[in-house]
Amino acid sequence: MLGRRGTLRFLVAPPYLWLILFFLAPLIVTVAISFRAESGLLRFDGSWPWSTIQYEKVFGTPSWMRLLGVLVGMAFIVALAATVLAYPLAYFLAFRARQLAAIFLVLLLV
Repeated sequence: MLGRRGTLRFLVAPPYLWLILFFLAPLIVTVAISFRAESGLLRFDGSWPWSTIQYEKVFGTPSWMRLLGVLVGMAFIVALAATVLAYPLAYFLAFRARQLAAIFLVLLLV
């Protein structure tokens, strides 16, 4: 038998492996590629010159900064709207909907 700790490790390991494989590894590769000196195709010949020139291009161009500001503003508005709408809806589904809660939940998800 595995015991409690062994069972817990056995159940927790697959989600952590999935997270590392499909989220953290691509994120690390993307960040590493963003610090390359030149853009274009990757060459795996052993030379990998590190540079912040890509970030200097993005943050040095006013149109990119304006676009970044618009994107951050839109993300904030969407997050605020989702929060403002979610709390009353969750309250309604939990306490007021009674028999129709399942139907409303299906309609919400579709």
